[in-house]
Parts: sequence; C-alpha cells; structure tokens
Amino acid sequence: MSAATGARVALRIRSGLEALDLGFAMARAWWRPLAATWFALALPMGCAVVWLLGDEPGWAVLALWFLRPAFARIPLDVLSRELFGERASVAATARALPRLLLATGLLHALTLGRFATARTFLQPVLQLEGLRGTARRERSRILARGDSGGALALTTVVAHLNGMIGLGLLSLAWLFAPPETGWDPMEMVFGDEAIPRVVPALYLVGISVCEPLLVAGGFALYVNRRIFLEGWEIELAFRRLAARAAKPAARVGIAAALALALLNASASPARASDCVPSEAASAGDCIADVLRDPDFGSERTELRWMPKESEPDAPQDDPSWLASLVDFFVQFARVLLYGGLVVAVVAILFALRGKRFDLSRAPRAERMPVTLMGLDLRPESLPEDVVAAARAAWERGDATLALSLLYRGALVRLAKRGALEIPESATENECLRAVRRMETDGIAGAFGALTGAWVRARYGHSAPAAAEFGALCEDFRAFEVRA
Repeated sequence: MSAATGARVALRIRSGLEALDLGFAMARAWWRPLAATWFALALPMGCAVVWLLGDEPGWAVLALWFLRPAFARIPLDVLSRELFGERASVAATARALPRLLLATGLLHALTLGRFATARTFLQPVLQLEGLRGTARRERSRILARGDSGGALALTTVVAHLNGMIGLGLLSLAWLFAPPETGWDPMEMVFGDEAIPRVVPALYLVGISVCEPLLVAGGFALYVNRRIFLEGWEIELAFRRLAARAAKPAARVGIAAALALALLNASASPARASDCVPSEAASAGDCIADVLRDPDFGSERTELRWMPKESEPDAPQDDPSWLASLVDFFVQFARVLLYGGLVVAVVAILFALRGKRFDLSRAPRAERMPVTLMGLDLRPESLPEDVVAAARAAWERGDATLALSLLYRGALVRLAKRGALEIPESATENECLRAVRRMETDGIAGAFGALTGAWVRARYGHSAPAAAEFGALCEDFRAFEVRA
C-alpha cells in the first residue's frame, strides 16, 4: 500500500489515541460498506459455526474466538479500499475473499499471531504488504516500536465492550421476560442447564459489533505508523504543490475571480442597519439581525422517550426479583474484577517485555565483549605468561604482535578486576577513559602508556624503542595486583 493516490482523510502524524479516534471515525463514515460486507460474508460463517457446534456452546465460543482473524480480513479489505478512494462493495470483497482467506498469511494469524495483543495493528503487514518469514518479522518489529501501547489499549477496551454487549443483551432479555418464567440468566450462563446456542450467539453478536471497530482502530494505528516512518503527508503535500504549479491558467482565473468579487463588494452600498450594540434603544434591531441568521432563527421539534412514572397505588410484586437482580450484578462485578486482574497482569507483562534485568553475580569479565576492534579478548586466547610471549615476539621483530599481547592481556586483567566494562564498539580512548575513572593514577598511567604505544604501532606503524618496550613489560605487573 502506498500514498501514491490521494487519501480520503488528512494524513499527518498523530498520537496513538488520536489515531484510534481516527479509526473509529473511519468506521462511522464507512459503516455502510463495513456492515454490508460483514453481514453478507462474515456473519454467515459465524452462524454456521454456532449451528454446527450448537450442542457444545463452549467449543462454539472457542471456535469463534479462534476464527476472529479470518473474520477481520473482511473489514480490513473494505477500509483499505475506502481510505484511498476506491469504493468498496460486497461484490468486490466477495471476489477478493479467496485471496483474503488463502493468500494473506491466514495460517500464521490463526496460530502464532493469534495471541498477539497487537493483532489488528500488525494484520496489514500480512494482508496488505504480503510479507512473510523474516521480512514480516523485521517489518512487524519496526512498526511495533511505536503505538504498541495504543494497540494494547484498543484490544483491552474492545474485549470489555464485547463482553458488555453479550451480558447487556442477556440482561435486557431477562428484564423483559415475564416473572412466571423463572428465568435466571446466571443459571443460564454458568449452570448445568445452559440453553444451547445462547452464549455463542451472544458472543457472535458482540463480535459483529466490535470486530470492525477493532480492525479500524488497528488499521489507523498502522497507517499512522507508516506516516511517521515514510512521510506520506510530505509526499502528498508535494504532489498537491506540483499539481497547482502545473495549472497556471487556473491560478490566474482564481485570482481574477477574487479581484472581481472584491470590486463588487466595494462598489455595492452597505446595508443600512439601525443596530448599534452600544445603545439600549437599538437592542430590538440587533436581536432582529441575529434572528435573521439561520443558525439562530430556526426552530426544530425533538421527540424524546421519557421513563413512565409508576402508579403509587399499584400493589407491590414479590421482591424476589430484586434479590436476583442484586445477585446478578454482584456476580457480574466479580467477573469484571477477575477480568481486570487478568488484563492488569497481561499489561504488566507486556510493559516488561524486552526489559533486561541483570541479576547475575558472575565476574564482569564474563560479560565483556568477545572481540574489541578486531582483538580477541577471550582469556583462553592468551598465553600463560603474557610478558614472556610478548618478549619472544619482540625478539623475532614483530613489535605489533608483542604490543597486541600486552594490550589484550591488560584489558582482560582489568576486566577481571572490575575496572573495565565496555561495549563491543568501544575505542582505545574510551577504554582508557574507563580505566582512569575506576583505577589509581599508577595503574591508569601504566595503561595510558601501553595504549599510546599500541595505537602508534597499530595505526602509525611506529614501533617503540627497546627501552620503552622493556618499561611496558615491567609495568604490566601492575595489572596483576589490586591497588
């Protein structure tokens, strides 16, 4: 998907919550194609699941929950078409349905991706961009760096809304049921005599209302993230500027029309009015001017349904229904409490995802980089007697190898002492600054002299004098003991 064509919404960088509000606005604006495609394509599949598993309502609810990523592909297809000016229809989505169900990564969405809290946020990566494997994982990782909190909030709110719709419909049916039926909704949902198809049907109704909203919010977060990463709004602004620059005649015509309008306005006489706001005598004329405006002078009639007042002398029925109502809301509050605890735990785990807590008490040398500037810093790569090996390399005429042995040995020993903890990208000067912060002047001075000799030999191809090399070998013993 690209911003090459004109979008039907203002493309600009928004906050996560503002992007969600944009998604809900898109769902409201394009509710007709969303509702038509859902009722024509998604709802029959859901009804088939409820009917086939009618004797097993628990399995029916699980199947509907499992298939929600498949249902979500229909509203996403509609939203992606409408956003960039293509009118969506049931026929167009029906023609694309085989591709949506077979060639858009549905297997991944139903398995590994089913438990992702940002499911609808990352769904366009599979369905619209068509990425798979490593490309999909890398793309999802980049997108999830921002607005992932908004995706979690969207999932949490819509999940609660879905449950509230089902429980609300059940409560409404119970309130309108005649008292003699003895209908207990808590017994219906949680008892052994649960009525088949009731709970899955309520869940399907909730999905039909909430899934388009969930997809719209996730799609808006995805578009907002693409705008941030790729600068869609800048591209469209340049396209508009180019289009205006390509039409000089249109600019001249607009300027002429504006000039003519200003000329007519200046030539026409001002409307006579007796309204002087600062004088009380002309208040009636001011009011008349205001009322002539259609925004203030119009009248409208509103019809409202008001609750009917109960008759004070009506006989009181058996108050057992009140106790049942109180018990229902108590159970409902308990369900909300447990659900809130689960959501809080999931939110905490999601917030801590990617955090690293270093509780290890291992020596710092074990957490040193294995290589540094091409040097092997593994302790086993050094000889037992570093100074003797360095002197032997010096006598063979290999000054760079001799200084390399001394420098690597100093780094490893300082790391074991706890005076050096550096990243793999550190330079010689950064290592020297770290040692100067942690060690005494004597050890820091010895390491500074060794660093200078090593840098000159490695990068300047300038070997030290024999006396200087001997002093470096003598000073190497300072790294063995703690000052």
